[in-house]
Amino acid sequence: MKQMLHDIVVVIGMPRGGTTWLYENIKAHPDVCVSEIKEINRYLLDMSDDKYRRLFKDTSRRFKIDISPLYYFDREALAEIARRHDKVIFLEREPDSWLGSMRKQIAKYDNTADQMASTGVFRIPVAKHRTIIFDANEYDQQRYIAEVETIFGDKLLKLRFSDVEESPVALLSSIERFLGIRSYFNETNVVTEKINAGDKTLSRFYAALARSHALDIAIPIALAILPRRVIHWLRSRFVYRR
Repeated sequence: MKQMLHDIVVVIGMPRGGTTWLYENIKAHPDVCVSEIKEINRYLLDMSDDKYRRLFKDTSRRFKIDISPLYYFDREALAEIARRHDKVIFLEREPDSWLGSMRKQIAKYDNTADQMASTGVFRIPVAKHRTIIFDANEYDQQRYIAEVETIFGDKLLKLRFSDVEESPVALLSSIERFLGIRSYFNETNVVTEKINAGDKTLSRFYAALARSHALDIAIPIALAILPRRVIHWLRSRFVYRR
């Protein structure tokens, strides 16, 4: 029988909904631990509970946070998360701006993004042997989010993407209250810039590695042998271009 993962909080999406900004801020909180790689995608891959837990290095923290926005597209993953986790966070973005941002992000890794946008069918790679197909033609956001809310019930904290810019401290404070952890965030320690924004140019080197799936091999090795400060610098330099 699968065990409950009471101490792991899952952020289920939306992709391009502020989850990278959340990752870069929440990792500073003294009561939580995030994984060194942002998107674990544990429920989209074949991964044991033991391996899942090992991705969170600081076991002394009260909560571990799995921020994997691609969960949003997979109903089976959402149902499994609801069965095994006590607290789930969701950032909602307005559908018009969301789809445009999705196209820009996919274009960084895939030169067929414009073609996908024209058909409304997006192919989003998760790993070498796993791709998510998202059909925007059949997507009704209001109905789908209502389904998500039904799946999670009172386990779910729903937040708005607009608050990332308009009231970031209030958004992070609502997460603190939801988790029942100490008040840490304030105007002086919250990163307010857009991180991984759609109009930022991705490193060509990183994009090439992603397209070839070489990152599937390189990232676990880097996490195992490189100091944490080096990992954060590489992420800032080559992924987020900060």
